[in-house]
Amino acid sequence: MKCKDLVLAKCIENIDSWGDKNTGLEIGKYYVVEEIHIGQSNSSIKINGKSYNSILFEYYDNYLEKIDIYHSKYSPYFNLESQV
Repeated sequence: MKCKDLVLAKCIENIDSWGDKNTGLEIGKYYVVEEIHIGQSNSSIKINGKSYNSILFEYYDNYLEKIDIYHSKYSPYFNLESQV
């Protein structure tokens, strides 16, 4: 799902367990998220045209308030309207 709102991903780990390799991302640095893909067995985000395992990051909105992408409008398995 393409991000219509600003979502920032703060790198908290730079070794990707998918490929067991260094991602080249800087720990503690914030990156703008282009797309979020939440799946049943794995989830990924896209930064600068490249996909990364979503567990490598913490997520924030444009006010730097922490958000949970797994339980939000970005997840096809979580419907916010059903919570009302």
